Amino acid sequence: MTGAPAAVLSDSATWRLGDVLSGAPGRARAAVVGLVLAVLAHPGAAAAQATAAGLRVGISSARPSIPLAPLVVPATQEATAPRGVSTAEILGGVAGSAVGMWGGVLAGLAVYEAAGSRCTSGCEDGGLGEGVVGLVVGSIVGTAFGTHFGAKVARRPTGGFGKRVLAGGLGFLAGLAAFEVFGHDADQAIPLIAFPVAQGVVGALLGRP
Repeated sequence: MTGAPAAVLSDSATWRLGDVLSGAPGRARAAVVGLVLAVLAHPGAAAAQATAAGLRVGISSARPSIPLAPLVVPATQEATAPRGVSTAEILGGVAGSAVGMWGGVLAGLAVYEAAGSRCTSGCEDGGLGEGVVGLVVGSIVGTAFGTHFGAKVARRPTGGFGKRVLAGGLGFLAGLAAFEVFGHDADQAIPLIAFPVAQGVVGALLGRP
C-alpha cells in the first residue's frame, strides 16, 4: 500500500526537479535526483532519526542541575583574635621582669661564686659585674616570656618571640628611667617596684604583633 504512493510521489518529484535542474550538468542532476529518491523511498528512517534527536534534547534539558555550595574558608585564630594589648600581657610582663631581674642577679652571683673569684679583703663589689649581667639578661628574657605567655592566656596573637625580646630590651631602658625618677636608691622599695612595672608595661605595648 505504501509502495505505490511513494513511487508516484518519487516520479512526480523527479519530473519537477528535472525541470528545475534542466540547465545543470548531467552528473549533478543525477546526484540530486538520487538523493531525493532515497529520502522519499525511506521516510520512516528520517522520522526515526528526528524522533531520536528530539528525545536526546528532551533528556538533556530535563536533567536536574545540582547547585554548587559556596566555598567557605574558615577564619584562622590569628585573624579572628582581637587586636591590641591585653591586661594579661601587661601583668605577665611585670611578673616576668621582676622574676627575671631577681633570678638573673642570683644566677650571676652563683656564677661568680662557682668561678672561684672570691673577693679579697677590702673588696666590696665582688660579683657586681656578674650580678648586673644577670639582671639585664634575666629581666629582658623574663619580660619576653611573660608577655608571650600573657598573650596566650588572653587568646591574642603572640607574634614573633624575637620582637618580644626586643620590646623587653626597650622596656629595660624604661625601667632604668623609672628607677631614676622614683628615688635612685636600691635600698628603697618604690624604685625596685617601679623598675619591673615600667619594663613590663613597655614590653607588652611594644611586643604585640
